[in-house]
Amino acid sequence: MEKPEAQDKELIKSPVAFFLMPVDILKGVHEELSELLGSDTASKILYNCGVRSGKNIVEDMNIEFPDMKTLSETLPELWLQMGIGVFSIEELNKNKLVLKCNESNEAVAIGYTGRKSCDLTSGYLAGMISTIFGKEFKCEEKNCISKGDPYCLFELSVV
Repeated sequence: MEKPEAQDKELIKSPVAFFLMPVDILKGVHEELSELLGSDTASKILYNCGVRSGKNIVEDMNIEFPDMKTLSETLPELWLQMGIGVFSIEELNKNKLVLKCNESNEAVAIGYTGRKSCDLTSGYLAGMISTIFGKEFKCEEKNCISKGDPYCLFELSVV
């Protein structure tokens, strides 16, 4: 197979493409990584993949918000459309964001594990918010449906 020319690479990256994926695939990825590498390493890999993906989607889609009000009104709908889950913003300022998710697709895919399991989602949120705000955020999942909590709660803060 021939290497693509520089101009061809740009053509390949131009469209923002999405694909639908059954949640069973996400569950399988979690299980396989955990089995091969252990739960802690699998969690870190999934989180870091989420961060990269979140940053890339904001850049590729050229997502910008003129003010905090627009951001708070638009992000939950965007996350719903992207298939991450049903979110509400509990707290929002330039250094902290607290999100409640009643229907995390990652938690639903994985099922009950007895521990917080939304690693990919946490990373994705951190990557998106870091790029939107132009400074690094980390995301910590405080509650998780997979742990037995009634909802997932994500706390994002400046690193």
